[in-house]
Amino acid sequence: MSFLAPGWLFAAGALALVVVGLHLLTRRRPRAILFPTARFIPDRPASAAAPSLRPSDLLLLAIRVLAVLLLGLALARPRWSPAHRTSRIVLLDQSRLAPSIVESALDSLLRTADRVIGFDSTARPLTREDWQSPGPVPRPPGSLSVAILSALRAVPDLRTRGDSVELMIASAFAVEEWDAASSGLRALWPGRITLVPMKPVVSPPRPSTHPALAPEDPLSATLTLIDSADFSTASLVRGTLSAADSAAARAGATVVHWPQDFAATGWSAQTPDSVYGVEGSGAAVVAQFHRSVVPPSGRPVANWVDGLPAATEARVGNGCIRSVAVPITAQGDFAIRPSLIAFTRSLLAPCGGATNATRLSDAALTRVRGSAALAPSSRLTGKNAQVFPANRWLLTAVLFLLLLELVLRPRTARS
Repeated sequence: MSFLAPGWLFAAGALALVVVGLHLLTRRRPRAILFPTARFIPDRPASAAAPSLRPSDLLLLAIRVLAVLLLGLALARPRWSPAHRTSRIVLLDQSRLAPSIVESALDSLLRTADRVIGFDSTARPLTREDWQSPGPVPRPPGSLSVAILSALRAVPDLRTRGDSVELMIASAFAVEEWDAASSGLRALWPGRITLVPMKPVVSPPRPSTHPALAPEDPLSATLTLIDSADFSTASLVRGTLSAADSAAARAGATVVHWPQDFAATGWSAQTPDSVYGVEGSGAAVVAQFHRSVVPPSGRPVANWVDGLPAATEARVGNGCIRSVAVPITAQGDFAIRPSLIAFTRSLLAPCGGATNATRLSDAALTRVRGSAALAPSSRLTGKNAQVFPANRWLLTAVLFLLLLELVLRPRTARS
């Protein structure tokens, strides 16, 4: 326990001594003396102040001293100080975590943690069973911003367990996991972060399952100019979706549904009009497009120049289905324009967008690691210690003792 205003304790002790001293100066009836005449003596009880060698009214003295001491204790603002112990939070990157990645060293680290939080694009508390069976891969790309924010939110629950908090991140620390908000969130953690680098788990290339496109299909010319490695995990469907396509999406594939005949899709129709551009993932195509349908609901991955969605993405299992409502014409050289090739490549990227599994540079990792000192609980919670819950009871006890003293004082005076 510590006191925010310890001076009140010394003041209360000094005042208690004064109370005891004043209590010993009792007023006693003087010794009777015979006078030849009582004409000049006032008609009232005679008394005189004199030190008492044998204190009286000890109960009243104890009440007064106890009230003074309790009042000083309350004004000194006692607080519980946290134990001299380090709490540990482990952030476990599950975006690139295979079931066999938790080896003995990491498993031992997780067992000694006060809180284990798994993260990819979201964060969630993990139990021992969760980290031993982290589930299938691939998962959505991880976010170190989400991870650090979840650690900051977990600190208030651990503030009474220790005076410092150690944050550990077990991750592949890929470039794709560090975004614009990460630096600002890292600055909110006032101490070092222990980094546990893990070998990134990259999904094996999935062979393309889209059928061979007909020679008259304009996209066939576009695909010949794209490296097969750019869409080795994608399935391009130019007709209607089948059960096999949905199964491939649930297994982790990117199924790109880019119909050649929009009338047969059953998508919502709109009043036919013309629009002169489309953009997706930084790749823009300027041309006259005749749009007649609206893609199914989902996360927009491409938009027309007027802001309406031109392509959407819906998560299905571990993969996704990407619906593209952009008509492709076979006239002229449109199918082999560099802008259309780049736009097509962006639509064939893995679910959630293009990934970059390259590890952050050493300089970036040093900035993430930060200073050598652990984060103190006081700077994370905004409080030096927990407020002592008996403060109100101390003041209540003082009030009760003062009232009791008022009740007992007349009785002791009459006795």
